[in-house]
Amino acid sequence: MNAMVGFHDLLGRLDGFAVIDILGTVLAAYFTAPYMGISFPLALLIWFILGEALHVMLGISTPFTRLFL
Repeated sequence: MNAMVGFHDLLGRLDGFAVIDILGTVLAAYFTAPYMGISFPLALLIWFILGEALHVMLGISTPFTRLFL
């Protein structure tokens, strides 16, 4: 068993997606939606798109990018 655990594996994975990324995205949407003057679902969508775009720009493979790119 590997003693080294990556940051994204600290809370585990859900169908290949890092739970810590999902929780961070949900929290970002929850706290920024009121300031952006938009609904929580729209803020969540925007944050997920921005997160995937950042992963693509950094060359980091995600389950989503492996599926669609």
